Amino acid sequence: MTNKKILVVVCAYNEQDAIFNCLDSLKNSIARYSLDNNFSVVCVDNSSIDKTPEIASKFAKENKDFHYVKIEHCSLCVSRNTYKYFDGFDYVAYIDGDGYVAEGWAKKLVNIIDQNPEAKIISGHVFDLESKSHNLIWDMYFDSELYGVDNYLIGANMVFSRNVLTKVDGFPSFFPIRGDESSLLLRIRNLRQDVNHVFDKNLIAYNYFPSDLDTFLKTQYTDGKRSYDISQLSGTYRKTKLNAIVKTLSLVLLLSTPIITIVNPMLGLMSLLASIGPFACRHRIYIKNVFGKISKPNTLRKIKYVSVILLSRYLFDIGFLSRLFESQEVRKEMLDDTKNPVVLEKINE
Repeated sequence: MTNKKILVVVCAYNEQDAIFNCLDSLKNSIARYSLDNNFSVVCVDNSSIDKTPEIASKFAKENKDFHYVKIEHCSLCVSRNTYKYFDGFDYVAYIDGDGYVAEGWAKKLVNIIDQNPEAKIISGHVFDLESKSHNLIWDMYFDSELYGVDNYLIGANMVFSRNVLTKVDGFPSFFPIRGDESSLLLRIRNLRQDVNHVFDKNLIAYNYFPSDLDTFLKTQYTDGKRSYDISQLSGTYRKTKLNAIVKTLSLVLLLSTPIITIVNPMLGLMSLLASIGPFACRHRIYIKNVFGKISKPNTLRKIKYVSVILLSRYLFDIGFLSRLFESQEVRKEMLDDTKNPVVLEKINE
């Protein structure tokens, strides 16, 4: 078994209803296979104003190798950099304070490191906190198995080697909310090195995902704006402009389809196909897999959700284009900005 040390960072802000369950799940997962020598856990309290500090600090006092750090309130990206205040570890794992890990999570992570000593990034499956049947948005959009890729990564269950984090100086501080993993991956990609990424669907964590369509659609619009920022931070300015043209044409074709159909139904169909064509080509594996799920129980309800999810990509594009016309300039150099959190209190240093 590996002798590598893993620091688990749990970022939390006002998570009084979830933080104990999160920390306790990590404790049980580590203890289940006697992996205390491999793991340390730090709860990063982002100056919560509820009972999160009391719950997390008490847990740290009562459990060896669990730490509590209170930091001055900051963005999630900056809070992720709390790992810099700890030494003696080889990997940093991130679990969100409003989620938890499966019982076999710690053992599985150790096994992955054993079998992939060159791995610089490790990620796993993230289930919704509710049953799959209770959250069709997770089932039809967030389920990693829909995408058929071997580098799927979500911030609620991700691991990085200390070495690669040191090379890129941690998480950039550009995004005030969300965007933490995307901006870090951009930095890593800019190293121009082959970075071994291992995705294992059996490395399981649980987290909250939007379950109502209104929240999901708002998130899609926000993610569209963030997608523009990421494209600018990557320095692909010409590609961004071309992408904007394609998205604009796609939207125009979609909006024109009803009018064209009245005049000529065949041209209307061609207009619709031209609008959805680029998306369908890029995400053909996802479309194939999601339509495979429709044939299972609750078919009519699933058709409704899938239809809205597929149409939401236009809302994503609107977010992208709206960001293009905002006054704030986004340049690649902004990706280099890094901030470290200000530590106010530590327990079990």
